[in-house]
Amino acid sequence: MAEKTFRNKIYWFTFLFSVLVIWVHSYNAVLFLGNTKSAASLVRLERFFGDRIAQIAVPGFFMISSYLFFRGYRPEILMRKWNSRIRSVLVPYIVWNSLYYFGYVIGSRLPYISDVIGKGKIPFGLPETVDAILNYTYNYVFWYLYQLILLILLAPLIYLAVKRVWPGIAFLAVLLAGVYLGIDLPLLNLDALFYYSFAAFA
Repeated sequence: MAEKTFRNKIYWFTFLFSVLVIWVHSYNAVLFLGNTKSAASLVRLERFFGDRIAQIAVPGFFMISSYLFFRGYRPEILMRKWNSRIRSVLVPYIVWNSLYYFGYVIGSRLPYISDVIGKGKIPFGLPETVDAILNYTYNYVFWYLYQLILLILLAPLIYLAVKRVWPGIAFLAVLLAGVYLGIDLPLLNLDALFYYSFAAFA
């Protein structure tokens, strides 16, 4: 596949998944139509797409990220891959979490705005800053980037687990069983690990 064609497909899939993520977070039929029959019908439609079809978005993003990381991957280019993700994933994660935290700190000390925020006076100090940046304390939607960073760090181990067909299938089967059984891992979401590993295997 030509590089331009490949990139265009990635852009279109990314656009589609972005639209689906927005859909999941934008149920608003009742807001505009009130508790009416027409609103009830629209709510059912919103829920059908949001709770079923749109749920492919986050797994899709994990799989695209994994496929791009492992495309042409060899152990000797690991540092190059990591350096690229520092710029595209880690730096935005740190910058945006910092901006959100400092925005909350400042806003919680301003009249009227503090009432809108509704969190009281946000504590400011080195431990609180580190916690806010590392653990996306004030920017909850960044749970995805947090998981992605962990998966990128684990990429060499994932590669070892899936680089051969039958061990890879066994590894994915174990992960899928863990997801089905509801097993929780410290820090890392098991379903995210499964999606990322599946795309690496593919």
